[in-house]
Amino acid sequence: LPPIQAKLLQGLLFGSKEELGEEWKSFFLKSGTIHILAASGLHAGFIYLFFYYALFFVKENIRILLSAFGLWWYVFLLGFSP
Repeated sequence: LPPIQAKLLQGLLFGSKEELGEEWKSFFLKSGTIHILAASGLHAGFIYLFFYYALFFVKENIRILLSAFGLWWYVFLLGFSP
């Protein structure tokens, strides 16, 4: 991805606002959408559901367990931030 799109995607997925720069942070703040750049429970839910539905071919109990491990992997990538 081009640099600005890569930084935006990093912000959306990992809640990293530092790389975006003041112009983009100001844009999100003024538009009232700055909250999407914070890793939250909604992001965690999306990650869990992504793994859950991506593993549709696995038995239910195993799928839930693997989805939980996928969520923990995401939390690890975030540095265990709240």
